[in-house]
Amino acid sequence: MSSSSSSSSSSSSSSSSSSSNEGPVMNHDLCQVLINDKHGMNHRRKRKSVVIQPSSGQQSWLLSEVKRLQKEVKKLKKENAALMHLNWKLQETFPKMIDLLSGQAQHAPSVNTSSIVAAPRSRNSGIGNEEPVLERQTLSELCPPTRKSAKRTTKEQKINNTNGSSMALVQFLSEEQLNKACLHTSNYKKIIGNLMECLFTEEEMLSCSVTGINTSKQPLDACKTSALIDFITANFPHVTVPQVKQRMGNKLRDKRQLQIRTASLNPSHWMMQQS
Repeated sequence: MSSSSSSSSSSSSSSSSSSSNEGPVMNHDLCQVLINDKHGMNHRRKRKSVVIQPSSGQQSWLLSEVKRLQKEVKKLKKENAALMHLNWKLQETFPKMIDLLSGQAQHAPSVNTSSIVAAPRSRNSGIGNEEPVLERQTLSELCPPTRKSAKRTTKEQKINNTNGSSMALVQFLSEEQLNKACLHTSNYKKIIGNLMECLFTEEEMLSCSVTGINTSKQPLDACKTSALIDFITANFPHVTVPQVKQRMGNKLRDKRQLQIRTASLNPSHWMMQQS
């Protein structure tokens, strides 16, 4: 009995010792795994994104490319505006071309065009270089001047102000002033600004508004304003009356801002403020 009890006690002690020995080993392994995991997480957290800085040569090249693209954008905008102007000009003249062709086919007498086509055109002789009168008139009536040909002569650069739309402006401006305001430009905004400089005095532009609505300022002269609006809408069919009034308001605003900046640069203005 004593031997059996001793053996059982020894086995229980050995089992308890083995269990006590295995317990710390398992805990140590688990801690080691957790520590390794933590180091791995810290390592992953410490990684930073690498930003490649361009060299000075690359920076200068990028700046030059940006400037070149900006110039291209400006050029494309100008070409787009020119094409839009040509588009509405063609839409305006196309019905006239159709009417002219139909009228010539019905009422015009037969013309021997063989002599016109077969006429010699020598580079040395002045007679050969001259176009026939009929051909020149027909081309001028049918084909509107292109943008390049319009830059060659001042007559082609002027807006056609001989129609009824300019009659109201002639009451306030001379024909020379009207031609000068519309010269060398096909931009209706610039023409509006030029005409306002001729129609109104500087005091009127500084103290008045376009219509006098929703403001304490007096409106501009109604007759002059309506004459300007009629002239612009007649020569630029794609421009509406609100657009003309908005441009006139912007012109008055720019005039007032320029006057304020000029006054602020005047030494007497600073002396009055200090006093």
